[in-house]
Amino acid sequence: MQQQAGSAIAKPTPSSTTVREISAAGARFTVHCSDDGETRFWAKFEAGTWEPDTLDIIARHTGGNVHFFDIGTWIGPTALFAAAHGSTVTAVEADPFALASLRRNIALNRALAGSIEVVDRALSLTPGRIRFGSRRKGGDSMSSLVHDNMQTAWEVETIAPEQLASHCTSGKTAFLKIDIEGGEYIILDEADALFNLPLSGVHLSLHPQMLLGETAGLSRLSRWLQAARVTARVFRRLGHMRISQSDHEPSSGLRLVRWLAPLGLCLWPLKGSWLFEPR
Repeated sequence: MQQQAGSAIAKPTPSSTTVREISAAGARFTVHCSDDGETRFWAKFEAGTWEPDTLDIIARHTGGNVHFFDIGTWIGPTALFAAAHGSTVTAVEADPFALASLRRNIALNRALAGSIEVVDRALSLTPGRIRFGSRRKGGDSMSSLVHDNMQTAWEVETIAPEQLASHCTSGKTAFLKIDIEGGEYIILDEADALFNLPLSGVHLSLHPQMLLGETAGLSRLSRWLQAARVTARVFRRLGHMRISQSDHEPSSGLRLVRWLAPLGLCLWPLKGSWLFEPR
């Protein structure tokens, strides 16, 4: 990965980190806290105030018979959590700062390390190398393929959906966690190889605001229609599964989505985290 000139924001070296034992929702593992931001994050994680719905879903859908695909792993909270619950994990992350923290965290957990495979690539339909970065700094959990103005950026290697799908362990069902900050609209249009896996569930985070970015006029309308089209296709493709919105209370709007989206009639960009489970 080659960093672009003028955008470097170095993170502390491992010698400046502190080590923290994490115990949350039935999972135990150890992490490095490389800076104050990571220290605050892991405190929230252990207190149960960071995405409790996400952790509950992972706890319910992981185990020895599940291959957990963590697409957008960041520094590893959901990958380590899934591994601690017995799953084989493929952790996909392209941000080199996040990767450094992820690898340090995995190395601290010898009992889990053998269950976690790191794929240091960006999931993309474009082969070879692609521009990838953040509006702020590397490692901030907001890196993406779709930002218009990247303050920190790299040229990273890519992996196609069919290549990633081939990592699934034979005889296991796959659980897909996809949280890639707007990049979902770039790859999900042609991600049938992932959706054709024997699925125990899909946890999909949608970020239309990230795709729209700072565009205006016809460009913004074009991106809006792209987000709506991809959303409708994904919900239609997974329409045989039970649909729920994992980060909101049920509402009449959600009931309408359950009916319209699988029919391809939900033609607006939905946002938030959605769970698809076998009926």
